[in-house]
Amino acid sequence: FNSSGGLVWARALQSVEPVFVYGLDVDAAGAVYAAGALLGETDFDPSASSFMRTPAGDVDAFILKLTPTGNLDWAETFGGTGTDAALGLAVDSLGVIHLAGYFQYTVDFDPNPLATYYLASPSTMSCAFRLRLRQA
Repeated sequence: FNSSGGLVWARALQSVEPVFVYGLDVDAAGAVYAAGALLGETDFDPSASSFMRTPAGDVDAFILKLTPTGNLDWAETFGGTGTDAALGLAVDSLGVIHLAGYFQYTVDFDPNPLATYYLASPSTMSCAFRLRLRQA
């Protein structure tokens, strides 16, 4: 919406299962960030193109960035074999993303496909996480 409350744009994510958005923020440039949980295969690209992701387990956490015009900039998912969700999101004045949520079992929280940063929960218990992401 613009400052007068008028519609600027609206976008939809397509999924075979529910996608829940629990956190939303806008940076100084007008880019929109959303975080939450996906339960099934989801297309994070609201355009005619696709950027498909499937949960590794029951539910995975996700974060995505849309440009100020509503196009996909990037999206990441984090999850293991259990239930994982991003519940809170904030983008600070330097563009650093702060993400909070919960996870079960073992999850790789490093979005770099060539690196890993595992956190593990004891047995079947859920644990809280706080993730800090710098944008390139």
